[in-house]
Amino acid sequence: MVFIFFNELHYDNVGTDTAQAFEVAGVAGASLDGYTAVLYDGNSGGVYDTLPLTGTIPNEHVGYGALSFNISLQNGPDGIALVNASGHVLEFLSYEGSFEAVSGAASGMVSTDVGVVETASTAAGTSMQLTGSAHSPAGFTWVAGVPASPGALNAGQSFAQSPPPPPSQPPFNSAACPPRSTVRAALLGHTVLPYTSSQTDVWDALKVLDADPNDAANVTLFYSRMSVDGAQEYNSGRGWTREHIWPQSLGQFDAHANEAPATDLFALRPAKPRCNSMRNNFKYGMVSTVSVDSECLLACDTVVQGGDRLCEPVDEIKGQIARSLFYMDIAYDAFDDTGATGVNASWADLQLSIVGSPDMFVDWHESVASYNSPSTCASIPSASNFQFSTPVSIAIPATSNSHFATSASLSIPSDSTLAIPSAFNNNFPTVCLPT
Repeated sequence: MVFIFFNELHYDNVGTDTAQAFEVAGVAGASLDGYTAVLYDGNSGGVYDTLPLTGTIPNEHVGYGALSFNISLQNGPDGIALVNASGHVLEFLSYEGSFEAVSGAASGMVSTDVGVVETASTAAGTSMQLTGSAHSPAGFTWVAGVPASPGALNAGQSFAQSPPPPPSQPPFNSAACPPRSTVRAALLGHTVLPYTSSQTDVWDALKVLDADPNDAANVTLFYSRMSVDGAQEYNSGRGWTREHIWPQSLGQFDAHANEAPATDLFALRPAKPRCNSMRNNFKYGMVSTVSVDSECLLACDTVVQGGDRLCEPVDEIKGQIARSLFYMDIAYDAFDDTGATGVNASWADLQLSIVGSPDMFVDWHESVASYNSPSTCASIPSASNFQFSTPVSIAIPATSNSHFATSASLSIPSDSTLAIPSAFNNNFPTVCLPT
């Protein structure tokens, strides 16, 4: 994945403003030719200047570097958008407040306030910068009033070369796994929550399952990891929406008809509408030709690669995605279990290859398992030749079944709260691997 993002800004200082500039950082060797920085006036939401970018990012630290660009920047509230050569907005930041752009490449987007400011008392020679140690832009923090370092990675900023090591895994249960058809049979017949209803529906479920642990009124969005007001259900695109990890069009199921695969909370997550649109119905894959969107933390290549358009998420959530897809593959694939009941013929044969490479998903599970707390549920992927070196578990979003069942805002039986039959928890409490 190619990360390119704003890394430093300076717009105001004591006396006459000097050395106004912004800095772009990213992976070494990335070309900024064709990129533009679009400057926005926060009061009107319109564009007040555009600067074409050029140059190749140098290698200053473990494969990352920075380039600086001088330009006159207004005092806030104002913003700046980083637009790639394809016209896609990678990042839309603002200072002294957030606002909605009404023109230019970021039209309709709401800026992300960096959270720090400069004033007429700010010392000359300082700037606002990202600092900290991380392996992706989202892990850094904006600070202000530190010595400027245009064209060089910031003091106090380091790029981790890889995610933290995974925690110890639960002991592997060497007992023979139940036949795939047995596990699948236990997954059928559960109560399906409606997609949209005046009664309890998947909106309500996601508000609990993906609640921000620091603010129960908010939900944490998938992909972007933003925390937003849970009450803002879509709200004409200003709130949050529901992301199907397995796209409806690639499964031929219909959420508005309340078909089980489309409302199954094992593979339904809250997301920013823009990120939902960016992912579209692209397959998951490894993308090296497109820079990562700094808001959605997705790299999506609209150019067909090998017959497919691909999207790659950041490492932190790859394991969750893989295990959600493992679950969907076995729960809604009747290809090897045609005697199973309760399935719709149009989605009776979901297979992992529909949404990406099965081998890649195995790798995602094994290599980034550290970011996903193992559940108490078992999963058996579809192909009998899959071999795993780490345990496989289905990703239950955010909280446990019991926590959701006892939520004060909901009153549905515990065996249907997650749209999962109780047999799934009771009969397969340990993790096992396919034989």
